[in-house]
Amino acid sequence: MRCTSILTDSENKKYIGKEYTEYPYDNNFKVFKSRSENEMDWANEADNALNTSEWFGAILRYGFYFGKRKFNTFYNQKQLKKNALVGYLFQLILIVLFFYALYQYSRHY
Repeated sequence: MRCTSILTDSENKKYIGKEYTEYPYDNNFKVFKSRSENEMDWANEADNALNTSEWFGAILRYGFYFGKRKFNTFYNQKQLKKNALVGYLFQLILIVLFFYALYQYSRHY
């Protein structure tokens, strides 16, 4: 997050301050104390496809490590893209396998 302070005096003169950058989602909450480290920032709560892909991805990655790591290390804002990608690929493979099974079933009967 880029922040620039802009001040206006009584004569409507604007004074632009120095620009600085903060990263509120890097699990290092020095400035932003309003959220816990593991709380997600959803772009849109109605976006169920992304949320489902995220969950599948986080669960699959957690299972890949046989539960040796905490689930919160996989399911957080930093890992969102990885989880969504893994979950999306998993869902895509399931759909392809489902239609392949339907095709095989229709050939027999």
